[in-house]
Amino acid sequence: MKLRSNQPISKNPLASLEKFFTLCERVAVTGSAMLVLGTIGWLSFHLHMNL
Repeated sequence: MKLRSNQPISKNPLASLEKFFTLCERVAVTGSAMLVLGTIGWLSFHLHMNL
């Protein structure tokens, strides 16, 4: 009985961890993309202002 009750509990943290890591990956990818786009926009803006 204890093993049966422990199985779903042990499976749930793994699934939540996987979801958490995938969410972190998405956040990191979107954050890095926004940073790159922001830096490119900032550089182009300053280059246009200097020209």
